[in-house]
Amino acid sequence: MTEQKYMTVNKWFWAWQFEEEEQWLAQMAAEGWALSRVGYAIYHFERCQPGEYTTRLAMLSSWPNSADGQEYIAQKQAEGAECIGNMMWWAYFRKKGDFELMPTPEARLRQVDRLMPMLTSVTVLLGINLLNVLSLMFRFEDAVGYQVGVLPVLVVLEGLFVGGIRQLNEYKQRCRYEQQHGEAPPRRTIRKWIWVWQFEEEDVWLNGMAADGWVLEEVAFCKYTFRRCAPGEYIVKLQLMENLADRSYIDFVESTGAEYIGRMAKWIYFRKPAAEGPFELFSDIDSRIRQLDKILAMLTVVGAMALLAGVGNLYVGVKIDSWPNVLMGLLCVAEAGLPGYCIHRIRQKRSRLTAERALHE
Repeated sequence: MTEQKYMTVNKWFWAWQFEEEEQWLAQMAAEGWALSRVGYAIYHFERCQPGEYTTRLAMLSSWPNSADGQEYIAQKQAEGAECIGNMMWWAYFRKKGDFELMPTPEARLRQVDRLMPMLTSVTVLLGINLLNVLSLMFRFEDAVGYQVGVLPVLVVLEGLFVGGIRQLNEYKQRCRYEQQHGEAPPRRTIRKWIWVWQFEEEDVWLNGMAADGWVLEEVAFCKYTFRRCAPGEYIVKLQLMENLADRSYIDFVESTGAEYIGRMAKWIYFRKPAAEGPFELFSDIDSRIRQLDKILAMLTVVGAMALLAGVGNLYVGVKIDSWPNVLMGLLCVAEAGLPGYCIHRIRQKRSRLTAERALHE
């Protein structure tokens, strides 16, 4: 069988997630995939030796095609880094071995200072539009139906960008701490939304953080707190729990030498020193399939509830000629599409595991 030489991945990162984007690219390189080209939410990779390349990205002070942008790119290429593309103000470089584009906290702070005004401007514009929508809803009865459909979108976007600004401010605090003390702070917080079907990606991300010297310390809704540790000192795992009131499984895992970190919704998190050997919560394919079946059952209930709410609102809206109910019904039906997509992704994972199990039987 011919080895795959090229791969394309569609993945979205918000502007404030540049650290996570670099970490993901590093994980891809560690698995033998070097970034070769980049577009809007599209990443092209080519096969390489695992860990052969390091990929870095930097936000330029102006457009990459400008004189300043070209001068910066030429400078980095003279230092041995290869520019493999750009996206908006971001330029992407790769080089064999390890290298840094922003080795000092001062350089990292300058990058944040370029990014913050743009995020602030977008956040303010979204806030103005949100207030405008609320004003129209109260002033004009005929506009209520339309605004009900727009309002949730604006609320979600406003929340995302406010969270992004908060994350950038926390990043600046870490850089300033490093300026004053000559080392990274003992703890850091990352706010991150991870979809339910991305639990494997979350596992990779948490262990990537541990490999970089940051082990998970606390977990809450969309909030991860890490503390400094020796790079690669810990292995982190997570699992979906059916009955949170039953601690017998947690006690069992702790009896193996693992430490219970906490939970977020029905997900529980553990860590264990890597020196104590491999750490897996799913020892075979069947246990991994059972985990997916639990997630499928949960998503089916959520999707069915959203669909029923949508159909109910549509029925009432049509019967009494109420546009707000009709639009709310359409919104609920659209929301049911999200767990539907989640179910599709989980079923894909389950099918791959089922095929893998059949090969070993």
